[in-house]
Amino acid sequence: MSILKGLARPGARAVNAFRRLAFRLVRLAVTATAIATVVLVLDALLLKDEEAGDE
Repeated sequence: MSILKGLARPGARAVNAFRRLAFRLVRLAVTATAIATVVLVLDALLLKDEEAGDE
């Protein structure tokens, strides 16, 4: 029952909103990092293919 009383306090909404915001920001950062990694790997592979074609 103490968990329910803790959730009922006025600051709980602000804490929950902050946690949701922090989670979204972390998820956005992870997604951006994954996309950047894929782009860099693909770029390196294409560059490697171009260098092999020049010779």
